[in-house]
Amino acid sequence: MKLSNIEDCTSHLKSLNFDFVTHRHEPVFNMADMALKVPLEKAVFVKNLFFYDKKNVFYFILAKSDTLVGKQFWK
Repeated sequence: MKLSNIEDCTSHLKSLNFDFVTHRHEPVFNMADMALKVPLEKAVFVKNLFFYDKKNVFYFILAKSDTLVGKQFWK
């Protein structure tokens, strides 16, 4: 499935009956900046991780901010 933009993504989530809220913010490059620049009271901070394997298959992972994702994750 190709989700080319935010509208495609939100439409897909709605079609799956996911309950979600979108928080728009300026770009941040690490979780420390996120905590400083995007004050959220009740939301869980997540990080977006992009990986690809030896066959150039790409993976997009959303993980809670304190989740450690490394080589062991793939085993």
